[in-house]
Amino acid sequence: MNEIEYNLLDEKWIKVLKNDGKMETVGLKEVFSKAHEFKSLSGDIPTQDLAIFRVLLAVMYSIYQREDVDGSESHLEFKNDAYERWHSLWSQKKFNPEVTDGYFEKYRDRFYLFHPSRPFFQSPIKTGTAYSVPKLNGELSESNNKVRLFSTVGGDCKKNMDYGDAARWLLHVNAFDDTASKSKDKTQQLPSPGPGWLGKIGPVFIEGENLFETLLLNFVLLDEYQEVFPEGQTIWESDLVKTSESALNRNP
Repeated sequence: MNEIEYNLLDEKWIKVLKNDGKMETVGLKEVFSKAHEFKSLSGDIPTQDLAIFRVLLAVMYSIYQREDVDGSESHLEFKNDAYERWHSLWSQKKFNPEVTDGYFEKYRDRFYLFHPSRPFFQSPIKTGTAYSVPKLNGELSESNNKVRLFSTVGGDCKKNMDYGDAARWLLHVNAFDDTASKSKDKTQQLPSPGPGWLGKIGPVFIEGENLFETLLLNFVLLDEYQEVFPEGQTIWESDLVKTSESALNRNP
């Protein structure tokens, strides 16, 4: 993973269904700038869409908990601030690409699928949990121990995967990782991590008329006590580099 390659901001890897019923593949910048033109995400399986949807929501929290709809710095402190921020976004009926693109450009180097020190959603370690294409592909989830019968994927597609497919399934495996996918380093003596976070919580979401509305309807700024949620930090914003997680093979 010594090369810097495939930036998820620009490369087309997110599958969407347009309002006119046509399918399209877009990058992270475009999925926000044209969210009002898309009916929904439309990846390989629904759980894959959910994993990507959660990343899109994380982007929204990263931006709009700290900035107003025009991009000016404005941190949320009180309940009325949250109401006004949400209503301002909803009233626009679309995202302002100057704001979303401006945010993404601050962290451009953190969105490379392949990077020697900061590969997206991966750990830059020499050895890690091996993910062959049949294992990474959530439609297969096939280990080396047994072959899945009545597979929905076959032939060359079962052995090879392009980078866009790998990026989508990478988010899926991080969200719904199974109990078998853990480090083989016996010296660590770590307990089995179990399924990923989305595999544990059984998430549901509200769906709007288009992707913009769906994102806004699930963009919750207040907790159950009507207090503003504290600001968090996404994995691409953090300077902490994890060194003991699963790694994506350079040749998917």
